Amino acid sequence: MDLLSISARFLDVAGFLVCQDVMHVALARTTCLSVFRPGKLWRFSTLLLDGAKGCNPHGVFHAVATHDIVSLRVSGLGLQIFKELPNWQFDKLAAVVFSECLFEVGGTEAVVAMLRRHTTIRKLGLHSCFLGESDVRRIGEVAQTLRHLEITEAGQSVELGQSLQNLLMGSGIETLLLRGNLKFHADFYGLLGRHPPLRRLGLSKNEGLTDDDMSLLCQHLRERGEDSSLTSIDVSAHGGGSLTDRSGLALVSLLAAGVGLRSLHLNGHHMTSATLVGLLRAGGGRLEILDLTANDLGAGPADGD
Repeated sequence: MDLLSISARFLDVAGFLVCQDVMHVALARTTCLSVFRPGKLWRFSTLLLDGAKGCNPHGVFHAVATHDIVSLRVSGLGLQIFKELPNWQFDKLAAVVFSECLFEVGGTEAVVAMLRRHTTIRKLGLHSCFLGESDVRRIGEVAQTLRHLEITEAGQSVELGQSLQNLLMGSGIETLLLRGNLKFHADFYGLLGRHPPLRRLGLSKNEGLTDDDMSLLCQHLRERGEDSSLTSIDVSAHGGGSLTDRSGLALVSLLAAGVGLRSLHLNGHHMTSATLVGLLRAGGGRLEILDLTANDLGAGPADGD
């Protein structure tokens, strides 16, 4: 049960003063315990803390049995949440997602401390948080237990390469989603090729992704051939992408090498029907999802392709 799901009707039935959302009371005053559950703590598997609703993390954590929380989602907060997190025990915590949080005021330190202390965490999401390469490197040094990492819209043009080395080489990450406003060093693609657990790779909305990048990526990924665990690639641009049939040919070679891709998302680039035909043939019926919307499928192959 989610704390936000408690409705005003509950208050009506209980005979208390009606407000639109019990969450506002819980966030504003820790004395809500004496009103709603005297001497007891609320128990939830998922907890959302929304800064836009005037949330007080200190009050929430006093009112909730933090050791029962499995998924923690935080949006629009900064120092308030980051100074609180080290003070509480999250015995079952498996997923942590931060959205639009002020990471420059202690965010990285708090995440690093959580990953070190709570080895149950398998998923980490950082959405629209201001991150630098040093932040990614520090998180990677303690990310051994992670299986799922998302970094989207980092707030600056972050270059990722060796900063991901510890993260990939020292962890069992199966899903890696790096979206929007990111740049990748050449050695990054080699790291991906040397990471056997990788099953799902998302590099969408990265305007700097080029045909040369895709060729290098596929070159490293196909080295594992049929031994590769990779089943999904998403390099969608959703408009304004620059990938052409050169990238399509690189993906065809990946399928031909025996890599068991079942899902390819290539939305918003400049690939033609040559890529479509090549992928369908090389896929041998294995492809379940092939998204080539907003490409140039009505055109023939470009000169020289």
